[in-house]
Formats: sequence, C-alpha cells, structure tokens
Amino acid sequence: MPRGSQAPRPTPARQRAERRLVGLQGRLDAAQMEIRAYDFVRQSLLVGVGLGAGLGLLLGAIVLAPVGILAGFLFTWSRLERERDQRQVRYNKLLAGACDVIRNSYSVKPSLQKALEAAATYTQSPVKEDFGQLLIGYMQGEFESPLDAVAERRRSIVFDGVAHFGGGQDQQSAGVFRQRAEPVVGLDG
Repeated sequence: MPRGSQAPRPTPARQRAERRLVGLQGRLDAAQMEIRAYDFVRQSLLVGVGLGAGLGLLLGAIVLAPVGILAGFLFTWSRLERERDQRQVRYNKLLAGACDVIRNSYSVKPSLQKALEAAATYTQSPVKEDFGQLLIGYMQGEFESPLDAVAERRRSIVFDGVAHFGGGQDQQSAGVFRQRAEPVVGLDG
C-alpha cells in the first residue's frame, strides 16, 4: 500500500487526550469551528509557547510566558472565528445566486422540482450540495426533513428565509411555493 494512503493511527496518549477534550469539542462545534479539539489545543499551544517565549526573552520576565500561552489560545480562537465568518459570507452570497437561479427557473416553468433541479445544477459548492439534498428529499416526498437538516447544519438566516418559502410536502405545491418565494427571491406575477 502506498505511503500516505491511510490516516495515521492515533496513539493511546492522543486517544486519552481527545477523550478529555470532549467538552471543548462541543464548544467548538457549537461555535461552528471546523477543527478538532486536539488540533485546536495543539495550534494554540504552538502559537502561545512562541508568544510566551518571545515575551519572556524580550522583556526579560519569564512570568509573562503564561500570558503568551493564553494569548495563543485567544489568537487561535479569533482566527477560527474569522474563517467561520468568511465561510458564512461566501455561503450567503452563493445562496443569493441560488435564489436568482430558482427565480429564473420558476419563471420559465412554475415547478418547485424544476427550480430545485436548476439550483442543484447551476450553483456552486456548498450550495449545490445543499440543493441536491433538498431535491432528493422533495422527489422522495420528504421535503421537510432535508430542509430542516440543511437549515440546522448551515445556521444561516439567509437560508432560513429561503427555507421558509420552500416548505410544504405536497408535490403539487407550486402555488404555495410561488406565494412564499415572492418576498424572498422576487418572483414576478
């Protein structure tokens, strides 16, 4: 088997450390940080030890080393928040484009299925995958559960607005779709 084709097996010490970090992982997940707790601690300590050593050497006070370590955690958290916010802004911009695709598709043929197909086909990732999931759910007659799953995963007020007009399990709900979609994506009458 070629090198690098398998993920490295965690050592027992790392497994113990990860079990202790379950609470931190919960907080990272709740804050939508895409990082494992172990990696967060490792990155924070790397930055913090460097800052602590730098402060200690520059100012000649080793007591500032813990301040540097704490600052490492704060800097790492701040960087992860910035990355999360940038992902959210990108997603919302792509979602606005998806609304245009839905509006255009719906104006050509007033069909929720066709509108979802267009969004799943002509948008970019990750919106493309979300609308693909919604389309599959719609075609299976289970539109609400995939809609709720995507809304929970994305936690986007823009998606919540789009999801608000998409509800309704009736496959013949084009009129309801149009009524709910009008204020969100600007469907013309």
